[in-house]
Amino acid sequence: MRWTLLGALVGSPAAMIRGVAPEMQGQYAQGLRCNGQEVAASAINDNYCDCEDGSDEPGTGACSGQEGTLFHCANVGSTPRLVYASRVGDGICDCCDGSDEDLDQVTAAKCSNTCKEEGARFRAER
Repeated sequence: MRWTLLGALVGSPAAMIRGVAPEMQGQYAQGLRCNGQEVAASAINDNYCDCEDGSDEPGTGACSGQEGTLFHCANVGSTPRLVYASRVGDGICDCCDGSDEDLDQVTAAKCSNTCKEEGARFRAER
């Protein structure tokens, strides 16, 4: 699987929204409503904060400062985690899989996937 710029998985029957945990994807399946209005699918993760709660930007840092706007790191091989949206695209690799930086090609090159090693270390500590 690979990510497109807007965060959809290419070739998947239902597009996955970048930065949203798998169990929360259904909230976006029927469209998103905020501020009393429908938000177009093209406005999700477009790097512009349309919703006061930041729910339209789960995969960018556009709505940083919102305590409820969290980015989901899948971290396959380690432990999934949530990071504040303000940490997405900030040049620091917060997710062991680098997914919080992977839209910025310069930073993405610096974020190697260390989830396998991190997961092994966590399991050894238990």
